[in-house]
Amino acid sequence: MVRSVLLYVVLPLALGVVSADVWRFDLPLLTAVLRTQAPWAVLPFLVCLRVRTPARGALLGGVFGLLAMTGYFGWEWVAYSAHAALAQLEGGRGVFWFAGAAVAGAVFGLLGSLSGHPPSRGPRWLPGFGWAAASTVLLVEAAYQLRRLPFVDGRTVVASGALVLVALAVVVATAGARRSGLRLFAVAFALALVTASAGFVLMLWAEHTFAYVPL
Repeated sequence: MVRSVLLYVVLPLALGVVSADVWRFDLPLLTAVLRTQAPWAVLPFLVCLRVRTPARGALLGGVFGLLAMTGYFGWEWVAYSAHAALAQLEGGRGVFWFAGAAVAGAVFGLLGSLSGHPPSRGPRWLPGFGWAAASTVLLVEAAYQLRRLPFVDGRTVVASGALVLVALAVVVATAGARRSGLRLFAVAFALALVTASAGFVLMLWAEHTFAYVPL
């Protein structure tokens, strides 16, 4: 019970709080990593590996995303002001942020459950697909951060953060390959490279289309 509370309640709230205020720690590299989108997808996947049913994995992953977003805006409300939090939620933008976090959490929570407890009649590459998708998200996020280098300050820190994401992607991919076998993981990774990359691009398009302008 205590472990479940820590994983499915405390951890997502902490992710939101730390993401909102990580700059206060004066740890530029940690800031560069936590201000990206990847942790909001990879963490629901990891915590839902122990969930036995896909439906429950999707549910817990979706709740994970909602709690993380609640922690983010809740902390901004407490630490700064109600205006600081509400200004980002006006014009329907709050619907996008919370819906996006819930959908991403649900998808990766589902993948976590399928990877941790694959169905007996599922494709043989299925256990590795979630690991491959999580790894791909980290790699695509790293590529996106590197693409932004000419337009941002602190380029060394941003580039270092991207390298940390690449290192984490390798760790995740290695874990997936060990669990499912190298050959089956290669198949899963090829599928995930297409689907997860497309999903990430869709997320960026939706974010820039709906999150920064009134709906």
